[in-house]
Amino acid sequence: MKINTKLPSALLEAEVDSVAAFKQALDRVLPKAESLAKRAFLDNDRQSWEEVQEALYVLNTDDMERLTDPASWQSILNKCIRNILENIQNSGRTPYQLKLKESYTCDRALQYLYEAATGHRINTHPLLIYMAENGLPQEVVRTFLDNYYVNNRLFHLHLATLCLNTPLHARHDLSTNLYDELGGDEAEMAHPLLFLRSYNSIGLSKVITPLAESMFLLNTKAAFSHLSSDYRKGFGGFGFIEITMPKQMRFILAGLERSGLPKADLIFWDLHITVDERHGDTWFDEMRELITTEEDANIIFDGGMRLLDARAAFYDGVWRYAQPLLGVQSTPRRAVACEVGAV
Repeated sequence: MKINTKLPSALLEAEVDSVAAFKQALDRVLPKAESLAKRAFLDNDRQSWEEVQEALYVLNTDDMERLTDPASWQSILNKCIRNILENIQNSGRTPYQLKLKESYTCDRALQYLYEAATGHRINTHPLLIYMAENGLPQEVVRTFLDNYYVNNRLFHLHLATLCLNTPLHARHDLSTNLYDELGGDEAEMAHPLLFLRSYNSIGLSKVITPLAESMFLLNTKAAFSHLSSDYRKGFGGFGFIEITMPKQMRFILAGLERSGLPKADLIFWDLHITVDERHGDTWFDEMRELITTEEDANIIFDGGMRLLDARAAFYDGVWRYAQPLLGVQSTPRRAVACEVGAV
């Protein structure tokens, strides 16, 4: 399936194959990248935000899959553009911080982290509630699957790159998770392949034009794995994702079945209910080993909440697309807000 993405025209440059060409391209393109990012994040311009997410998606996937030679001048220019976009995106953001009712201890921090993850709005998102109760028409099912593919197809690479800056003692559980993602001893059971079975009854999409929110989710994952030198953010981000995934997967599995997809084609979703329960427990066990200070806990918390926010934004995008087609304006009856409790 082809994903229809490209760099915004303002950031496109002819082939950069020398130091001189690199310097000239840098002078031309960086002011444009800075202007685009400021419109997106300082002026809150929706169209500019979508353009930034598409640009970051193109640059991140190109880098992760080594589509451009990492040592080339073009690759270095791409990294400079990405750094401008990422830095401005993060410049005005206030980090999440623990708000404990009592003095800090590791156990209290872990309890707070668990309650924050399980109390996040993603656990009762209206899209998930609606599809579990009613199913979705085929057009919305395809949009959901296409955009899930856009953000999830490289998940195993996030785990692999997170290993690069993780202490040796913590790499074992990461590699076990990666081993599961790639099917264990059975290559045909690799999760990216299992996911494609979801299309068996409706056919694979030839071209996918992704929602900005699905690209934003991949970009956030890349920021905490491929682009980060602080493994704590990645452990927080992916730990929070894993601990909340089984509940989401139950909703999605029920919704896809109600939408008419055969259960035999939904092994990807069914498998993640049980596998991610184990993975979630493992990630939180690792956090107990990694958290030695309140700073550790805050960095893990920030990574976790930001990645859950990004995944919730992905659901927001699909839900916004679906609502006019469903004739739904209100929130499903069981989608209620959950507050994070303080310990």
